[in-house]
Amino acid sequence: MRELSKPYSALLIAAQQAAALAAQQAAAAVVAAQQAAALAAQQAAAQQAAAQQAAAALKIAEEQRIAAALAASKKITTVYSTTAAFKLNKTYVKRLNINTKKIASGSTVTCIGYAKSSKTLSYAKAKVVATKQAKALCSSMKKINTTLKTKSVVYPVSKAPKTKVNKLWIPVSYRVGAGVN
Repeated sequence: MRELSKPYSALLIAAQQAAALAAQQAAAAVVAAQQAAALAAQQAAAQQAAAQQAAAALKIAEEQRIAAALAASKKITTVYSTTAAFKLNKTYVKRLNINTKKIASGSTVTCIGYAKSSKTLSYAKAKVVATKQAKALCSSMKKINTTLKTKSVVYPVSKAPKTKVNKLWIPVSYRVGAGVN
C-alpha cells in the first residue's frame, strides 16, 4: 500500500470527520423525531381524555335535563272538595285550567279519589262519592284539553299522600288528585 500524500490524508480525515458529524446529526435528528412523536402522542392522549371528559359532562347534563323534565311531567294537581257534589271555586278552576293546558297532548291523566268512612258515612258510600268526584274532575280536564286520555281510580284515605301541616281529613271530605303519568 502506498502512503497517501498529506493533502489527501487531510481530505480523508476531513471527510471522515464530516461523515461522523453527519452520523451524529442524523442520530440527533432521529432522537428529536422520537421525542416529537412521543410529545405528539401525549398531546393526542390529553386531547382524547379532554374529549372524553367533555362527553361525560354532556351526558351528565343531558341526564339531569331528562330527570328534570320527567319530574316536571309528574307534577300532581290536588283538588279538595268538602261537599258531596263536585264544585270548584274560582281559584281551583283557574289552577285547573293553567295546569291542564300545560299537560302534553295525548298524555294519560289519572284522577285519584280518596275515600274515608266515618260514623255518619260508610266506606262504600264514601267510595261512590269519591268515584263521582274523580270522574267529574277528569271530565273537566278533558273539556279543557280534549287530547288527554283520562282514567279514574279510588283508594282508601290510608294510601293518600300526607296532608299539609295543620290540615286534617274531615269525615265528609274527599280529595281528588290528578296525577300525570
